[in-house]
Amino acid sequence: MKNTTVLFVAALSLLLSSCNLFGDRPDREVEIPLFNFPETTVWEQNLSAYNIFDGTPADLTPTSDFHLIELSSVLYTDYAYKQRLVKVPAGTKLGRSGNGLADFPDGTMLTKTFYYQKDERDPSLGRRIIETRLLIKENSTWNIATYRWNDEQTEATLALNGSDTQVTWIAADGTQQS
Repeated sequence: MKNTTVLFVAALSLLLSSCNLFGDRPDREVEIPLFNFPETTVWEQNLSAYNIFDGTPADLTPTSDFHLIELSSVLYTDYAYKQRLVKVPAGTKLGRSGNGLADFPDGTMLTKTFYYQKDERDPSLGRRIIETRLLIKENSTWNIATYRWNDEQTEATLALNGSDTQVTWIAADGTQQS
């Protein structure tokens, strides 16, 4: 049980946080070290295979199986906005572990999508989606994958290496940000 809790905390930490590892070096790919966690999920090449979003993917409208998660504390991520979703398999429900953390049943999916508004003064101008992180719990093990969105904002593909992406937007005060 302790190993499952440690893996869950590590997986959840990766989902709920991110940082700029590469400073001002845009679009740099790096090898991520192997951590030897057991993998119990075979990842689809395209995020659309998971049926997370309804209609136009860039609208980030979750299907009826996924529910929005709001955190009680906002985590800073290079000015990015984040959408978090959870899907608990039909016929199951969340439990509570002995240490008070949520105990998710096998088959649970968690997502975290990072995006920037093109102009924070006018959200109708759209957004640029950078990536979606996906966690799937199978055989009491959390498995994590990152999907990077294409420039057309129509699909995200499995990303096996980390990257740093240059983003520009107009802040709420009208200043150009990068």
